[in-house]
Amino acid sequence: MGRITYATMSADDPALHHAYEEGLTAASSRIGQTHPLIINGEKRYTGETFTERSPVDSDLVVGIYSQASDYDVDGAVAVSQAFQAE
Repeated sequence: MGRITYATMSADDPALHHAYEEGLTAASSRIGQTHPLIINGEKRYTGETFTERSPVDSDLVVGIYSQASDYDVDGAVAVSQAFQAE
């Protein structure tokens, strides 16, 4: 896999470089994994999924994502409504 790079236009910032490298490592570790829906803190893996591929290399699977059913959407709406201020 190619390396993602970045540039700053103002100054050399070691904290930025460190944070970038940590973020890149964390994101790279999730490449190709299957990801659930998260509703009210609960992970839900569904039978239907969507495979997202890299726009640069279509052989590279970025991730496989669970697709929400009507039940999942209804659950997410119910949770959000419960948190609305009255």
